[in-house]
Amino acid sequence: MKYKRIECMQHTDEERSWEITPEGRVWPCCYFGNTWDIKFIDEPRPMGIPELFDDPELEKIMTEDPDWNSLEKHSLDEIVAHEYYWTKIWKPGFENNPHPICAKECYVVVDEGTGKERSISDIAIYDKE
Repeated sequence: MKYKRIECMQHTDEERSWEITPEGRVWPCCYFGNTWDIKFIDEPRPMGIPELFDDPELEKIMTEDPDWNSLEKHSLDEIVAHEYYWTKIWKPGFENNPHPICAKECYVVVDEGTGKERSISDIAIYDKE
């Protein structure tokens, strides 16, 4: 039997990194930042990561406060303290209910029988799943 776990390159147990767009938007990683640019800044195109387009919680946050993650309106500390970042895009979110982008782009498959781990890039190259 196999199971998946999130292995985020931006966030570890000890530290977090952030993606800051040229417009001053703070995102957890480039996957989120790039999708933001495609959906809201450029004319929407059929590219990017559809999982962010279909995130009702983030849609609600952006509708209620479009500047919630803008450095022009908030400090970095205020932005990264947002509940969305703490519950969806970092632990415990990774362990309990990972964001669809994280689950799609940043997972490792673990074979419970052998303990062998393979990243999404290994799977794409070797398994053609």
